[in-house]
Amino acid sequence: MMMKKSILSIFASIVFLFSFNATAIELNFAQGGGSQGQMTMELTAEWEKKTGHKVNFLEMPASTSDQYVQYKTWLSAQNSDVDIYKVDNVWAGEFGTQLIDLKPYLDEQLEIMPNVLSAYTTAKGEIIGLPYSVGIPMLYYRTDLLEKYNRDVPETWDEMTETAQFIQDKERAAGNDKMWGFVWQGNAYEGLTCDALEWVASHGGGMIVEKDGTISINNANAAAALDMAAKWVGTISPEGVIGYKEEDARGIWDQGNAVFMRNWPYAWSLSNKDESSVKGKFDVVQLPRGPNGKSTSTMGGWGYAVSKYSEKQEVAIDLVKFLSNRDAQHATIAEYSMPPVYIEIYDNKEHAETYTLLPLLKGPSQALLPRPSAQTSGKWPQVTVAFYTAAHEVITGKKDGTTAVAELEKALKKIKGKGW
Repeated sequence: MMMKKSILSIFASIVFLFSFNATAIELNFAQGGGSQGQMTMELTAEWEKKTGHKVNFLEMPASTSDQYVQYKTWLSAQNSDVDIYKVDNVWAGEFGTQLIDLKPYLDEQLEIMPNVLSAYTTAKGEIIGLPYSVGIPMLYYRTDLLEKYNRDVPETWDEMTETAQFIQDKERAAGNDKMWGFVWQGNAYEGLTCDALEWVASHGGGMIVEKDGTISINNANAAAALDMAAKWVGTISPEGVIGYKEEDARGIWDQGNAVFMRNWPYAWSLSNKDESSVKGKFDVVQLPRGPNGKSTSTMGGWGYAVSKYSEKQEVAIDLVKFLSNRDAQHATIAEYSMPPVYIEIYDNKEHAETYTLLPLLKGPSQALLPRPSAQTSGKWPQVTVAFYTAAHEVITGKKDGTTAVAELEKALKKIKGKGW
């Protein structure tokens, strides 16, 4: 009797395994490498154990631009081999018609912060990606220097400019001739689009192209914002700032040679390392506002999307939902220190003990502004080049703000043509 029962148990196990393997599906997932890629792979391993499915990761080039080109090639060819793409939040307009509308399949993901989810929402209201983290630019400031000179944390760009100049002058008079007031991203690339959009929007100058597709950049507030930044170059910011990207700004900051810095959350942990000259001497706050607007931070971040050409859409959708739910956020926040996409997690005391930046990010997370990629559809790559080129011409002194925004409006109308 025992032998019969044992044989039946073995048979049942064989049948179970056969059934399990017979229904197992293999997905192909395109993403970049680095810590974010590692995080996705670790979470996916848990999903594989849970479902019995298998995921093959296709590692993309480190350059976001190169990833974009590869994705465009595959999607244009209606490639069915790639099921899931890790996407930049500005690609919704470009790839929206080639990615699955996830909205009908969502539950808790619909509770993601509305401003964050909107970056993955097309003009038609389709949600074509699920964010797993959000990029939140902030103003880094030297607590020791503000205390030394009895200065308050600035709330406006004018206050920041005046404080930066005051402390820079005092420090140089004391012998630190390498001190600068403010470092930021001034190179002609997407980073300048992010910076300049913050200046313009925080001055009440709109968001280049509004949600209804209206081109709004040609206005006095936008011009004044660009002129403001131009005055920083060579005064509170190095002449070389017109060629800076994120790491260039952080390099000067980490050496202890800047009072203020505009940068993303990744710089927090790096600036708190032992080799940084500013460890324990700084804090962050949301970016300043202009005289006619409010604090604005350009949204960064990545998410997951499912290809319309995938032959395994149901399973792929299940995976991207798993990767963007609250459990996934809680499981990775301590190790990877990426700002979450659910607002209540910013108040989690347990996470705050290991990720001390977290509570400070809550305010800035509510001031995020998506770049107008959804409303400009597939023409966003041309729009952003036109915008950061115009901004660069102002900060390099080639044009004044009024001229630049007027000419930019004409350029954008040509790009728009008969419609976005």
